[in-house]
Amino acid sequence: MGLVDRRFFVNSNPYEDSSQPGEHGAIVGAPHTHARILESLKDHMTDGAKVSCILCDTGYLLACMGLFVTVKGGVIGVQMDYALTLLNYDNLGTWSGSTAGLRQIGYKRDVPFLLYTRGSTTENVPGEGLSAIHYRGDDKNTIEVLGKRLKPGGRLIYERNTGRGDPELMVIDKLQNGSLSEKQLIDTTLESGKKEEEEDKEREGEEFGGLEDLFPPRPVLSGSPDGDELFIPSSQIKYIPDIKVVLLLVSVVIISCILLF
Repeated sequence: MGLVDRRFFVNSNPYEDSSQPGEHGAIVGAPHTHARILESLKDHMTDGAKVSCILCDTGYLLACMGLFVTVKGGVIGVQMDYALTLLNYDNLGTWSGSTAGLRQIGYKRDVPFLLYTRGSTTENVPGEGLSAIHYRGDDKNTIEVLGKRLKPGGRLIYERNTGRGDPELMVIDKLQNGSLSEKQLIDTTLESGKKEEEEDKEREGEEFGGLEDLFPPRPVLSGSPDGDELFIPSSQIKYIPDIKVVLLLVSVVIISCILLF
């Protein structure tokens, strides 16, 4: 992601870790969402692999996927709006032409990128034998079609809209026998945070026995020559009455006895 500067794909607040509006109604996903998607697909986007991004907003993920597969591979981008296809084309050209070193190793707006506009995500979708697919949507029919485009061992990740912030990322792996296995991609960062919160609550609930639990009783020192501060546990503290108070009480008792007799 470091070689793909978001400013070439996001007009406003490109470095904010949140979804941002793009041109022609596109919504660019948050950086942390893109990072999770790429992390999940990286082992499938090897040098020379064929991959695809369906409804790829302003083209940011297309560029990232292109770096994984290199110019030897192919990255298919599919939009349903021709204006967005042109936007992807322009953004990829600006990015590849403005990022040091990319032109020298062969990156251009059309290498390794193949951009298409389709009226439907279920009919005439380009690409066969794909190693990795990202689909920004959760239409069941589209998912079924894309699953058929995967090669055995390939992976599809799609975004399920929850209506409450970040989408749920769902992963479909195509096994060697051609069957599909689906699971939700767990956010390990959130899981780690929940675990730490639970551990904090457990620590708060532990029984606390008082200062003596933290400072075990020590023998009472007397006249310490080195001037150490004395530490007397509460269990060793005894009440020593004042002598004047004792004499006063004795006098009261004696006087009371005399008056009675």
